[in-house]
Amino acid sequence: MNPWVIAGILLELVYFLLWLAVLSWADVSWGLPMHAMEYIFVAVLAQFLLGEEVPLIRWVGVGLISVGILFMIKSWNTTTERLEREIEHVTD
Repeated sequence: MNPWVIAGILLELVYFLLWLAVLSWADVSWGLPMHAMEYIFVAVLAQFLLGEEVPLIRWVGVGLISVGILFMIKSWNTTTERLEREIEHVTD
């Protein structure tokens, strides 16, 4: 009955409910790369909030994850624009 354990379980429950909400309105191919932003937040918070020493190789990994997320966002925007043009063509 440790309050920290109970708080952790409740936060985990909130996380899973939010993740289910995301998956209910977004494709998994979009949701999973956005979920990778967790690694970015953890590294930044560890460095600046907790004062931990984050090694250079981890920052390189964070950079690669960031680039991957940017590619994913760009491809999603392109796909969305293409679908909007197709819908306009069908409705005209």
